[in-house]
Amino acid sequence: MTWQVVTTRSTDPDFDALDAATRDAVTDELFAWVEEGPPLRAGRLFAGVVLYEARLVCGYTVTYFVDGPARRVAILKLRPTR
Repeated sequence: MTWQVVTTRSTDPDFDALDAATRDAVTDELFAWVEEGPPLRAGRLFAGVVLYEARLVCGYTVTYFVDGPARRVAILKLRPTR
């Protein structure tokens, strides 16, 4: 069974600011989540919702929400890893 990985309006400026090569690298890593599902570590409760963060190999960190029963991941924030 596959997962749906979606971006949100809040990530549009983040993705728009990336050069094409970086955008492709981020997209490739997130695409792997379609089959495997997202990593579910580093979860923090915020306003009654668990938000997760994952560091991507390409040098970015994503913050996301997971709807497990629907097998959906919503990317909320994308930023360079420090």
